[in-house]
This record gives sequence, C-alpha cells and structure tokens, in this order.
Amino acid sequence: MQGSYGNIAAFRLHRPTSVAEACSLIGELGHDGVVMAGGIDLLQSLKAGRPAKDLVYLKAVDELRHIEAGDGVVRIGACATHRDLASDPTIAKHLPGVARVWDAIGNVRVRVAGTIGGNVLAENPGYDGLPAMIALDAAAIFETDDGPQRIDTDHAWRGRPGLLSALEIPDRFGRLFSFDRTLKPVVSVAVAIATKDGMVEGVRAGIGCAYPHAVGGPLPIDAGASLEAVATKAEELAGAFAEGLSDPLDDFVASRGYRRRMIAVLLARQLRALCEA
Repeated sequence: MQGSYGNIAAFRLHRPTSVAEACSLIGELGHDGVVMAGGIDLLQSLKAGRPAKDLVYLKAVDELRHIEAGDGVVRIGACATHRDLASDPTIAKHLPGVARVWDAIGNVRVRVAGTIGGNVLAENPGYDGLPAMIALDAAAIFETDDGPQRIDTDHAWRGRPGLLSALEIPDRFGRLFSFDRTLKPVVSVAVAIATKDGMVEGVRAGIGCAYPHAVGGPLPIDAGASLEAVATKAEELAGAFAEGLSDPLDDFVASRGYRRRMIAVLLARQLRALCEA
C-alpha cells in the first residue's frame, strides 16, 4: 500500500498567484508548510507518510514559469518544466545546447510535470538539473524578506534563504553544451564552453552521481584560446580538473578511483566533440 494516494493525510491547500503571496504564505506557515511545484518527489514522500498540514502549490504562480532573455542572461522561472526547457523558443535561440540535451531528460511524465527548480533543490546526486546549471555558470535567485538573493548554483543546495524564483544563465554559455549521462549512476558530466569571436572565454563542468551533491566549476584554460587548442589539450585539461576535485564516493556502485578516471574520460571526450563540431 506504500504507493497508494490513500496514505496521504488531509492537508490545507494554498494556491498563491504571485511570488509575493507565495513568500508570505511560506513565512507564515513555517515548518507546517510544504511547497509543491511539479510534485515528482513530494508526492512519493507524502504517499510514504510524510506529514503535511499545509501544502503551498506554486504552479498557479505564472511568473515562476516565465523564460526570458535580457541584460546578458537567460532567466528561467523555477517552475518551468523540463519540457519547457526542451521546447521554449527563447531556450532554442539562446541556449540551443540545453534545448537539445533537455529533450532526452527523464521520461515523458517527468518532463511534463517536473520543474527545473524542484530538480535543482532536490539534493539528489543522480538528478541532472544541478550539474547542468553548475556547468552553465547559473545563479539561483531566491526571494527573501530582504529582497532577491543570488547564489551560485554550486552552493544552492546548502540551505535555502527563501523561495527559489528563477535560475539565471549567462548568455555566453549554453550554445556549446553537452551532458554525458551514459555512466549513471557511476558519474554524469555536463560541459559548457563560452566563446566570443571564435575564441574560448571559459569552460565549465558539472559533475553528478559521483558525490553526495553535484560539484564542478571552471577548467584551467588560457583565456582567448582557440577551440582547436582546447581540443588538442582536452585530455590534459580534463585530467587536471578531475585531479583537482575532492575524493568521489567509494561505494558498491563504483570505486573512487574509477569515478575520478571516468570524470576525466567523459570530460575530455565532450571537450573534443564540442570544439571540433
């Protein structure tokens, strides 16, 4: 009976229609309140007996689903679904690599219901949202009583100062973007390359599955290097990045040594593919 909706205890449903109303409700309800967007994870925990006196349903807040570009960033509302990332014309124009990758994330049910904000905040090392956002140099925007707060996504899992309203990706990332998920649950590796006038401005990677939470950051490249130079040094750059990470998990799935080696292999493979495309 674990999977039955009959296990869910009665609760009060709140449907705010603005970010301000949602923040006010969350602050007022405190620990009695549970926030729901797509409900992919929450419904399972409720069916397993998690208590919830009040449920704040965010899908009625239209502004949390907006996707727009401006001021050098692409702003993705926290309640945008995985299908939105794969099909939205703004994503297709400004982040074509993301649109291509996200068309294969999860199954149809997950893509239609699941949200990028819920995925990032789930603290599940096997989920794909946070490694991708780390590679894309995204910032998480939290609404608080003191106004919006920007937090780099490689720190977004460490506590939540308020309501996650959006993720902002610099427009220079996302055109050259790749995500190798073939070795899950051992490791997954996302890579993004920022270019200007055919030269590389920066390269970032996000790592999933290999740690209790996603990790990543910039690769040690020379600013202004050509794509050809990065492709030539792909193994060296990937190896240095992997060695600079803390020790991966060492468990029944894979040893830490194997995980570190596969981070370097998948990263180098994607660097070459992106630079030579």
